[in-house]
Amino acid sequence: MTMFRRLLSSNLGLQGTDSATTVDLLVCIEAYCSPCETMPSVESGLSELVESCVANGISADGFDILDFLFGEAKFTGNRSSYGSSTNSMLVSVLETRRGIPISLCVVAQALLQRLGHPSHLVGLPGHVVLGMGDAASVSYVDCFNGGRRLSYEQCVAMIVASGSTVDLERTLSPMSPALVALRTLNNLIGAFGAERDQVGLARAAAMRLSIPFLSSGDIRATQALLAMTN
Repeated sequence: MTMFRRLLSSNLGLQGTDSATTVDLLVCIEAYCSPCETMPSVESGLSELVESCVANGISADGFDILDFLFGEAKFTGNRSSYGSSTNSMLVSVLETRRGIPISLCVVAQALLQRLGHPSHLVGLPGHVVLGMGDAASVSYVDCFNGGRRLSYEQCVAMIVASGSTVDLERTLSPMSPALVALRTLNNLIGAFGAERDQVGLARAAAMRLSIPFLSSGDIRATQALLAMTN
């Protein structure tokens, strides 16, 4: 977990929206929580998508790229197995073209960044979406639902409908790579628990303890969870 901790403590990990750092963190999570000797390269999968966009002449416009990703490339939400741990593993998402909101957003952001289009993840309660554009004119995209465009008002409505009492400005702010890693680990802890995968659960909990901004309550709860797996 040395590389994971180093990335988490870096400026790129804690601040900003660098896609390469986010991908590196999720690759570290996958390699530690679900190791495989023949694990395909996430980078090669992303490179193939970039090459396809360039070959089809659709690299100049960010929304055209997303239309390709969720159209011709057939990436979509995994509704039939939403709770599976594989939905949080980029290798699996790139192979099956199925995932959950956060993993699909990570793939979309990675593709966009490699083609010169800035974007960021936005962590709504229970649903991550992609933000595109600058702070003055952000457009939101629901990557789980075929790249559906969302307005600011629709995102606010989703927050209100969730029943969460959160700060709107903070909730709609870009997620840092470290926050994406934490949310991914939270998802994996739930998935591994449901799958009765004690090894995966213990490893995800151990990695969660590496997050530098966990509250004291979160630390105690994660330590208790880790103790239960031993």
